[in-house]
Amino acid sequence: MVLAAISVYIVALYFIIVFIIGYLSSRRESREGFLIGDRSLGHFSLASTICAGFIGGGFLVLFVGIAYTFGLSAIWLTAGQALGLVFFAMFGKKIKEAADEKKFYTLADYFYDRYDRKTGLLLSAFVFLFFLAFIAVQFIASGLILSGISGWSYGISVLLVGAAIMSYMLLGGFKAVVKTDVFQFISIAVLMAAIVFSLAGNVPLFPAGPELFSIGAVKALSFMIFGAFFVIIAADVWQRAYAAKSVRVMRKGFLLAAVFMLALGFLGSLLGIMARSLYPSITPENALVASFSGLLSPFLAGLALVLLFSAIMSTLDTLVFVAAMSVSNDLLPRLGRAFDAVRSTKAAIFIVCSLGVLISLLVKSVIAFAFLFTACMLALAPIIIWMQFRPLKSNSVFFSLLATPLSVLIVYFMTGLKEELSLVSFFVSLIALFLGQKIFKQPI
Repeated sequence: MVLAAISVYIVALYFIIVFIIGYLSSRRESREGFLIGDRSLGHFSLASTICAGFIGGGFLVLFVGIAYTFGLSAIWLTAGQALGLVFFAMFGKKIKEAADEKKFYTLADYFYDRYDRKTGLLLSAFVFLFFLAFIAVQFIASGLILSGISGWSYGISVLLVGAAIMSYMLLGGFKAVVKTDVFQFISIAVLMAAIVFSLAGNVPLFPAGPELFSIGAVKALSFMIFGAFFVIIAADVWQRAYAAKSVRVMRKGFLLAAVFMLALGFLGSLLGIMARSLYPSITPENALVASFSGLLSPFLAGLALVLLFSAIMSTLDTLVFVAAMSVSNDLLPRLGRAFDAVRSTKAAIFIVCSLGVLISLLVKSVIAFAFLFTACMLALAPIIIWMQFRPLKSNSVFFSLLATPLSVLIVYFMTGLKEELSLVSFFVSLIALFLGQKIFKQPI
């Protein structure tokens, strides 16, 4: 479809706004401000940047595709995410206090401090690969969404988003990410509510077919575990907790984010159901594009394109920053490479973003790719939960981090499971921890 001229102007205005936000964030920027936002986030900024990090282009393609397949049952995924946020609000006090005292910047910093070097290095490598995979997913989603709605080529769409993100991230770092996230979160929330409201009178929301409890206990539990543990293991969530102004603000912000996620999950489920009602034969990965390009007027679809930039970029900038920090903060210094923290992070941002664009131009499958890499990373969930209650031996953690992804990859290539991989990952990690605690004798 051809966008209205006014929509092109709005797209240009959007890019100008995010660039200005990045530029203003870079003025009189300190090292601490660039890397962690001076640890001064309030509860609304905290909740907004957490949700903006979750509700991106890749998540929208993934979640609306799940809702297209399973109907309102997809909401079990965001319910799990809300549960994970509540868990973090309850048990994150020690994490936040340790981060403030020892100046942690990343999830790996916590593991380096609590365990040993080899465990920290392995975790750092996992975080980098995990986030690089999801950066590629976001770029894939951006190409599918923008090319499907605007008529631009897939490659041009991906390159446009990559250039826009680097323009403000290289200026303002973490502070720019948070400030643009607040703007982008408000944009995507307004987008989803406006589209659902505008279509509700014309599209049957609950036709005969999948309902809330129709997917069965195993799949519902898989969605809940996938959603909850995705939050608990997410390195960007830990970084947001570090950046909160205080423990009280951290808790309030995480609880508010849980409420936001439930509301956005419900709206996203309705979009998937609407797409299935009118387009029962398309693939789930195309459900979001179909609902926007086929159900909306050309003008409203143009506005949807503008706001979808917010969803895509809000998650991409978060992922790119965390992956860059895993290189500049977690890997290079521990391998004997001493660089200026801000300069090395900027260089890593450029490299990570370029790699994500390159991968997305070669791979265009979103849903299976996302489930596979998230299931591998879920090895962290039992570790994080266990260590809140009982001490873990460093070799137990290392053994679990090594064994779980290998087992998930074996199961995936043998059976092709997707959602159920979260259950495989959880139980393998739990068993590996239990065996490690019994076998290994060294103290923490």
